[in-house]
Amino acid sequence: MFGVFVTMLAVNYAFSGTELIAIAAGETKDPETVIPKTIRATVWRLALLFIGTIVVMVLLIPTDKASLLESPFVSVLDSVGIPYAGDIMNFVILTALLSAANSGLYASSRMLWSISERDNIIRSARKLNQHGMPVNATLISLVGALLSLLSSVIALETVYLVLVSVAGFAVVVVWMSICLARFNQLKQSHVTRKQAYILPVLGFTLCLISTIGVLFDPNQRLATLIGLPFCIIVGLIHYYTKKGESLHAATR
Repeated sequence: MFGVFVTMLAVNYAFSGTELIAIAAGETKDPETVIPKTIRATVWRLALLFIGTIVVMVLLIPTDKASLLESPFVSVLDSVGIPYAGDIMNFVILTALLSAANSGLYASSRMLWSISERDNIIRSARKLNQHGMPVNATLISLVGALLSLLSSVIALETVYLVLVSVAGFAVVVVWMSICLARFNQLKQSHVTRKQAYILPVLGFTLCLISTIGVLFDPNQRLATLIGLPFCIIVGLIHYYTKKGESLHAATR
C-alpha cells in the first residue's frame, strides 16, 4: 500500500480534468439533468479505459518481456502482430495531448473570466463576444500556455520543471478543495446523516496522504516542495487582497 500512495500523485495527474464538468455546468442547458449523467458516464469511461486496458495488458504481456523502456501499449500491439504499432500510439498520444490542452484552455479562460467578474481582477478579461464567449480571457490564457510551452525549450531544467511540479500538485489541491467545499456545504445545510460526510472526508484524506507520500520518492519530491509553498503564497495573496478590499469598503 505504501508504494501505491507514493505513486498516487503521478497517477492523479492522468485523471486531472474530470472536475471541468462543474465548470461546464455554467454553459449547459438543463444542467440538473445533464451534469449527473455526464458524471456517471465519465466514471464508467475512466473505469473502462484505464482499468480495462490494464487488465488486457497484464493478460497479454509476459512478465519476462515487460519493460519500462517501451510503452506497454506498443508491446501489446506488437505481440498481436499489428504493424506500425509505435506510430499508432504516437498518434493516439498526440490526440490525447491536444484534447488535454483544449480542456485546459477552456478551464483557465472560464476561471479567469469568473475571477475578473467577481473579484475585479484583470478587467479586460470580462469582455464577452456576441456568442457569450470570454474572448479576452481565452487569449490571455493562450498566451500563458504558449509561454509555458516555450519554457520547455528555453528553461527545461528550471522554469519548466517548476511549472510541471506545480501543475501536478495543484490537481490534488483542487480535489481537496472540492472535498472541503462539499463538507462545508453539508455542514451549513445542517445535514445530520453521517453517511453524507464519508465521501468528502475520505477523498480529502486520500489526497492528503498522496501529497505526503511523494516526499518519500526522490523523483516526485519536488512536486510537493514547490507546490506547497506556491499554494500558500497564492492563498496569502488572496487573503490580504480580500482583507484590503474589506478595509477600503469599511472606511469609505
